[in-house]
Amino acid sequence: MKVLLINQYFYPDVAATAQLMTDLTEDLASRNIKMTVLTSNSRYNGGKLDGSRNGRQPNAKIIRVNSSSLGKRNNAARLLDYLSFYFLVTVRSLFLCKQDVVIALTTPPLLSLVGLLLKVVKRSKFVYLVEDVYPDTAVAFGVLKKDGILTGIMNHISNQSYRHADRVIAISEKMKTTLTNKGVATSTISTIHNWADVKQIYPVCRNENRFISRNNLEKYFTVQYSGNMGVAHDFETFLGGIVSLRDLEDIKFLFIGDGVRKKEILMAKERWDLANLYCFPYQKRHDLPFSISAGDVSLISLKSSFDGFIVPCKIYGIMAAARPVIMVGKNDSDIARLIQSAECGFQIDEGDVDGFIEKILLLHSDSDLAKKFGENGHRYFLENFERRIATEQYYRVLMNLN
Repeated sequence: MKVLLINQYFYPDVAATAQLMTDLTEDLASRNIKMTVLTSNSRYNGGKLDGSRNGRQPNAKIIRVNSSSLGKRNNAARLLDYLSFYFLVTVRSLFLCKQDVVIALTTPPLLSLVGLLLKVVKRSKFVYLVEDVYPDTAVAFGVLKKDGILTGIMNHISNQSYRHADRVIAISEKMKTTLTNKGVATSTISTIHNWADVKQIYPVCRNENRFISRNNLEKYFTVQYSGNMGVAHDFETFLGGIVSLRDLEDIKFLFIGDGVRKKEILMAKERWDLANLYCFPYQKRHDLPFSISAGDVSLISLKSSFDGFIVPCKIYGIMAAARPVIMVGKNDSDIARLIQSAECGFQIDEGDVDGFIEKILLLHSDSDLAKKFGENGHRYFLENFERRIATEQYYRVLMNLN
C-alpha cells in the first residue's frame, strides 16, 4: 500500500503535529506501507529548516516544498505561509505517482482540499485527520466572524471534506461529537487519540535530571507549563497565582516553549519582578524526558471557547513522565474527563486563582498525593495512549478502507 501524508510541518520541527506525524510515518513504514510525506521546509515558529529539504528512510520518502516561512508574527504572515504552502503542495502532489491513500491534516486549515483533489484526479482514498476543527477554531481565535461570509465559505468547504472523505479521524470523543453535530455521519468517524512515545518521554528522577541540575532547580518545588503559548490557552489564572505565591521562595514556575502569548508572560515577570518565574525555549526532542520530568506539577489550560475544537496533546507527555496535572478549563472538557478517569490531578475553572493556589499548595505539602497522581496517570497512559496503541489504530483504519 502507498500512503501520502500531507502536513505543513514534519521532523525535525518542534510542532506537536510534526512530532506525531513523524511517529506515525515511522510505524506505518515499519508495517511495509510505502510512505510519502509532503511537507514544508519551514519551522513552526518561522525560518527555514537546516540541511537538505528532502530525505529518505526505509519505506518512507520526505518531500519538502519551499513555501514562505514568516512564522506567527501576525495574521498576514500566517496567511501568506498558508497560501504559499497550499499552492506548492497542490502542484507537487499532482506530479506524484498515484497513492492508494492520502492522509491530510488541518495544518493549514482546509488542507483537506488537496486530499479531495487527489481523490478525484488520482482516485486515491482520502483520510481526513482533524487535529483542529475549522472554521470554528478561527472564529474562537477572533480571526473570523461567526456569521461572516468567509466563515460560511469555509464551513461549506469543510463540510464537503467531511462528506467526501473515506474516513474522518477525530482526536477526542468531544471532537467527534462536534463533528457529528455538523452532520458528519458517525459511521465515517474513527476516534484515535494523540499519544506519546514511552521510549522518548519517561519519568526521570530528580537526582538524575540534567535539566534540573543545569538550571539549579534541585532545591525547589517546580510547577511547569511546557508547549505552545497560544491564544487558545488561559495564562491569566496561572499568572494570578504566580504573583500571589511570589514570596514563597521554594516554589518556582517554569514556562517552556514559545508562542504569541509568551511576551505577556515575560511582561508579567518584569512588571511584578517575579523571581519565581523562569522562561525557557522549546527543548530538543531528546531532552523532553528531562524537561517534562523537571516539573513536580504540570499545567494545562484551554479556554472554554475552544473546547471541542482543540485538544492539548501535552497531556500525553505529562502522563508518560508520571507528573500530576492541574488543568484550567471546563469541567466537562476532554482533558478534564481524562484527568478524572485517570485520577491524575485536578481541574479548576478559568479565573479561579484561589483554586489554583490551593491545589499548588496542596501538592506542595502532600508529596504522597503528588506521587500517587503521577503514578495513576502513567499507568493510564500505558494502557490507553502509548504510541504503538495509537499507530496500530491508524494501521487498522488504512487496512479497512474499502
